[in-house]
Amino acid sequence: MVYLACSWPDLCRRPPHDFLAEPYRGLAEDWTASWVRTLVRLHGRRHRSLAVMDAWSALYPHQRLRTPGLLRTEDPFLDPEFVEQAKRLPLHRRYDSRQPHPYWRCKSQVVRLMPCSALPYLPTTRQIFGRAIVSRVNLPELNAPHLLTAGILSDQALSEDLDPMVATRILEVELWLAEALRLGHRLDD
Repeated sequence: MVYLACSWPDLCRRPPHDFLAEPYRGLAEDWTASWVRTLVRLHGRRHRSLAVMDAWSALYPHQRLRTPGLLRTEDPFLDPEFVEQAKRLPLHRRYDSRQPHPYWRCKSQVVRLMPCSALPYLPTTRQIFGRAIVSRVNLPELNAPHLLTAGILSDQALSEDLDPMVATRILEVELWLAEALRLGHRLDD
């Protein structure tokens, strides 16, 4: 599907699971292929335009790692009731050609919420936080002892030329797993 090739070219170009050990690599590749087929069918059946596909993809799939701790992470704009109300807003009303910047035109509903005094401080282009996210990981010092011991990562995973975003995810899962184990959870096959 052209939409997926344009929206997620990395997913279409290379296997994203080289850092995983077997059998997890094969399982992840099978799951990803199945997910892509399901996504293509979903878009084919329910979304008749690229605009609708893009709007859907702006929210889904949305899945966060759940904290193993006692505090819940809150995302007020992902509250199911809020999302249902927002999805009812027709796509053509989400765009406002009167806005002075292309980015604001696509985010017109958010811009309308802002007081006039805040407008000069709003970004006029999409903000990419990749550099800030990647700065959390020092690639030469990346260590994932729990994932390696559990056999989830391949032995070469951390020594290869890792994509910094993959390294960030490895670190997140390692920290999550370390906390879960600290709280008394176990890894069971």
